[in-house]
Amino acid sequence: MNPVTQAKVLRALENRTIERLGGSQSIPVDVRVISATHRDLPAEISAGKFREDLFYRLRVITIELPALREHKEDIAVLADSFVQMHGRRLNRGTQLSREAYAALERYDWPGNVRELKNALERSMVLTPGMTLA
Repeated sequence: MNPVTQAKVLRALENRTIERLGGSQSIPVDVRVISATHRDLPAEISAGKFREDLFYRLRVITIELPALREHKEDIAVLADSFVQMHGRRLNRGTQLSREAYAALERYDWPGNVRELKNALERSMVLTPGMTLA
């Protein structure tokens, strides 16, 4: 978020009002905010790229979600779930081979769960057989 937007978000959260673009009237709002980032916000604050007051305003409850590469034991369960989900939609009874599971667990998944889901869908669409090897 650029500094101007950060200031606007902070003002909206603190005052519980917004102004429409081009408007001059304050509009009361009652909102809950869920935010997410892959950045190290304390480092961004130190570098002057993120407002410390906004950080503390947003940081009521923090949930740390590790990258998929940090909990590879979940890959098989997620893969099975995605294969079933895509199989229902594509009307296919696709399965994963042991080699496919091993390959999925060797990869680091920089795109996390979303990348895994899309890779399996792409494989199911492009593979003619019922087993992904």
